[in-house]
Amino acid sequence: MNNKDTDKANIGNTKRKKLPPEAVRSCTVTTKMTAAEREKIHDIAAGCNLTPSDYMRQRALGYEPPSALTAEESALLHNLDGCCI
Repeated sequence: MNNKDTDKANIGNTKRKKLPPEAVRSCTVTTKMTAAEREKIHDIAAGCNLTPSDYMRQRALGYEPPSALTAEESALLHNLDGCCI
């Protein structure tokens, strides 16, 4: 069996870390929203490098997730990285 065959055989067989019972997320909250609201949540979550679920969980618990850098901010940071003192 070559590496490609091994890789295909292992798809979906990743080992997950065993969590203590109190850390396992087993409860759900369901809400209805408009398509526009859903899209906005997905866009904001993506801008924070979070899944929509993680974004909504953090906001509901009072956390303010840090936003990801904009393309312009990333370019500025890249330029600063090349500067020497």
